[in-house]
Amino acid sequence: MPSSIPISNLEHWAILRRVVDCGSFADAAQSLKRSQSAISYSVAKLQETLGFPIMEMQGRRAVLNGHGRQLLAEVSPLIDGLVSIETDARANAGAGPLQVRLLVDTLFPKVWMAKALKQLSGAYPGVMIDLQETVREELRADGSRPYDLAISLTECSAIAGERLCDLSFVQVAHRDHPLANDAGPMTQAHAARHLRVAVRNLRSADRDPSLRTGKVWAVASLESAVASVRSGACFGWLPEQLIAEDLKAGTLVALHIGAMNRSRVSLDLVFHDAERANAPARFFAKTLRNICGAEQELA
Repeated sequence: MPSSIPISNLEHWAILRRVVDCGSFADAAQSLKRSQSAISYSVAKLQETLGFPIMEMQGRRAVLNGHGRQLLAEVSPLIDGLVSIETDARANAGAGPLQVRLLVDTLFPKVWMAKALKQLSGAYPGVMIDLQETVREELRADGSRPYDLAISLTECSAIAGERLCDLSFVQVAHRDHPLANDAGPMTQAHAARHLRVAVRNLRSADRDPSLRTGKVWAVASLESAVASVRSGACFGWLPEQLIAEDLKAGTLVALHIGAMNRSRVSLDLVFHDAERANAPARFFAKTLRNICGAEQELA
């Protein structure tokens, strides 16, 4: 009767995958905080257990052969599944309910966040959410602001993340605003006589030097800026994704002030520790990617 117990060690497969991801035994050893000899022994032991080679030499580098690539592709989901099980088990062992700690820049559209949170609560009804909003705060790895997942401006993050979304900004005003009724392009000096709303510290969407002068109403969030412009009290840079219906209905109109009429701001998704992130955090990250992708396709 065939044995139902695997002959290979899943840890050895995980080490092999790290070697492949890092590109060398030395880099894998540094990443895993193990000696290079221990890494080499693990891969050699795996090949010995299997009974056939899964790596070959190309010059001075050891790379996966065809069998190795196929097997590692099939084993990788098992590695990820076990890591997920162990992570959740540690979280449940003595820490109480599962928790996801979020740091979210106020530029991230709240309606998108609400959609993501609703899906998370549906998939994990008992999960606790600790959401802290930031205002263009530099994301650091020193533990000063504990988090599992963060959404940060690309230009404010000192930690490598993945691009989550791009917000396209356009200068607009309410249709009854004096600037909306001026025919043709306007001079910057003329616009500076009117109250402008500005999202605090949003450098990417406010690089026009002329707009640093004049009367400015500084707010912390996009929603506050949108509400201010909708009221007719001021004009300003707003993300097209949040005012698409206003533009379509003609409630808000695009302005042509100077040479710079559009701008773009990028937001990154950053894990504090992707390998140790619990299942709700990973689910939430995937949900955010899907929502942002769908919203940007509609824009």
